[in-house]
Amino acid sequence: MQTVYLPAEPYPYETVTAVGFFDGVHIAHTALLKETVRLARELGVRSALFTFDELPTKAGEMIFSLSERLEKMEKLGIEVAFVARFSDICGLSPEAFVENILVGVCRARFTVCGYNFRFGKGGVADASRLTALLPQSRVLSPVELSGAAVSSSRIRTLLAEGKIEEANRLLGEPYSVCAAVERGKALGRTLGFPTVNMRPDRMPLCNGVYETRITLGGTVYAGVTDVGYRPTVEGDGERRIETHIIGYEGDLYGQRLSVSFVRRIRDEMTFDSKESLALRLKEDAKEAERNFKNE
Repeated sequence: MQTVYLPAEPYPYETVTAVGFFDGVHIAHTALLKETVRLARELGVRSALFTFDELPTKAGEMIFSLSERLEKMEKLGIEVAFVARFSDICGLSPEAFVENILVGVCRARFTVCGYNFRFGKGGVADASRLTALLPQSRVLSPVELSGAAVSSSRIRTLLAEGKIEEANRLLGEPYSVCAAVERGKALGRTLGFPTVNMRPDRMPLCNGVYETRITLGGTVYAGVTDVGYRPTVEGDGERRIETHIIGYEGDLYGQRLSVSFVRRIRDEMTFDSKESLALRLKEDAKEAERNFKNE
């Protein structure tokens, strides 16, 4: 997928452009982006999207980074991504956004957006305004699951509450975190549970112990992942994730690792001794391995 960072010259080809932040690339976003690809093929033009590099501060923490979002959207068949800084665009009037950005830069012959899309300074314009300014637009109806519309804000709330299985249903796949593996103090190894340590740049998931999946060299492993501050052992006060990969032996330092969360086992707890912690970790690992084998 070609990525075009704004400001930029007009794109040399006409496009069908999906517009939105697409945080999460959840099942409603997937439907919208697939419709974009379908329309582009029908019209014989490029399939594209317009998005921002960062989420507006008031919206909360991002579910996925820009690179992760673009990777997911490329897999859906999008050919071009137009990426802008929110601060560069948020002050535009609805008319200027459509004329200068969607038509002027993205060369949008057709646009696709969700029912709750808003644009223009202060979010004054909605999807109906977009269709008025650019008649060649399509507004997709909400996708509902469990009696409510699927949305990034709903997923953010579920992650913050540790309701990972429900969040995964809205995402359409297990929520994942990707970051480089760092060297720790090897305390897990002394307890009989060696772990890999990661400090991702985003972590909207609440603290706790989770059952996870890790793919290494084409093999999927079950894991137990702690998200939090490691209260029983001496920590540095920094929030991070530690994963014990069941049945794996090897050095992953410096490599980027993706950890997918499938179930929440328990809250992060403070134990009265490292021995008590080790016993509970053993129980957590047995539960995770049992579930993995039964899948």
